[in-house]
Amino acid sequence: ITLNSGNISNLIAGRSMTFVITQDSTGSRTLTSNMVYAGGVNTLSTAPNAIDVINLFYDGTNYLCTLVKGYA
Repeated sequence: ITLNSGNISNLIAGRSMTFVITQDSTGSRTLTSNMVYAGGVNTLSTAPNAIDVINLFYDGTNYLCTLVKGYA
């Protein structure tokens, strides 16, 4: 999937969003993103049906993300 800052409009500074990403039954789908991730990690879980959560915070300039992986 592609998740870029240009895909998000009208987000106000200080606001946040949450994305829940679920792999399909094949798995191994990848993420392409131009946003900033904590620890530089933006690699999704690859197992079939794996669930990952991306939390995004917009500070007015930067889209700051954390990726929590491997929900079962």
